[in-house]
Amino acid sequence: SWLFYLKLYKQFLYRLAAYQVTASLLHAIIAISQFAFLNYDDSKRTSCVVVGYLYLVTVWMKSCFGCWITFHLFCFAVLLKNMRKLEPLYVVTSILFPIVVSSVPLVTSSYGPTGEWCWVEERKCDRATGFIEQIALWSGPAFVGLVLQSVALLTMMITVYYRANRKLDENVFGREQHQKAFRQLLPLVAYPILFCVLVIP
Repeated sequence: SWLFYLKLYKQFLYRLAAYQVTASLLHAIIAISQFAFLNYDDSKRTSCVVVGYLYLVTVWMKSCFGCWITFHLFCFAVLLKNMRKLEPLYVVTSILFPIVVSSVPLVTSSYGPTGEWCWVEERKCDRATGFIEQIALWSGPAFVGLVLQSVALLTMMITVYYRANRKLDENVFGREQHQKAFRQLLPLVAYPILFCVLVIP
């Protein structure tokens, strides 16, 4: 509601942040529903598969939006390019990509109880396959994303801080403009940082 009250939805970066917050909220709801499977039995198999699928979809959605926020901020702060025209691409890929990736365990019938929750299960007859799918479908890409976003964030902050505190030619980017950009950038950096902190589901 604060987004509409302050009319921040008119600013692209805040809309992008709102997309990620919405995806995170959906993920939190699915995560809470996992408590229903603490006492798992075979009668809950179908619902466990559904929850496992939605869990992977939502965790990928919030991660994709986090990556796009980092990418956009990097282009704006380091490359001095505004990529707001790519908003449809950001949204479409952050929805379709998670759906496609999360459909793989449906095809391989890999969703099921994993410990006390529902996700890609390590099958008793073939634990290696389940483990490989867990690494390939989430843990591996999440680790790579964590490293890349950490490097991008560090580069971003150093670059913007340097530009905001040195004398620049007036025909490039005024010092006041960089300082303003730096102040606007700081709150938004929190979103990709959250991905880095909460990268493990």
